[in-house]
Amino acid sequence: MAPGHDRPYLPLVPAAAIRAAAEDTGLRLPEGVYAAVEAALTGGHVVLVGPAGCGKTTLALAVAEAAAQAGRSTGAMLVTAAHRWTGRDTVGRPGDEEWRRESSSTPPHTGAGC
Repeated sequence: MAPGHDRPYLPLVPAAAIRAAAEDTGLRLPEGVYAAVEAALTGGHVVLVGPAGCGKTTLALAVAEAAAQAGRSTGAMLVTAAHRWTGRDTVGRPGDEEWRRESSSTPPHTGAGC
């Protein structure tokens, strides 16, 4: 059980499922990385930071795959960030009509962007 709670802790996306999805693509990371992502997901958003080619996009897609298999997601969309983006652009706010209007007028670029 989670500390201070009377129910068993059920992760949003289990670390083992993230690891399995990542390893299906050939990504091999230390076990602690998957546990850290599982824990971070309980708080909401996760930001992956690192140099080009280190596996950020592959890990993000593995999380999306594991979430879909767990019935927590219906898929993922990759976008490439622009230098002028703000926190609101990257995370967004549900119900923010201005954000929706701006994002719908500029189609996202798909790809492995950081």
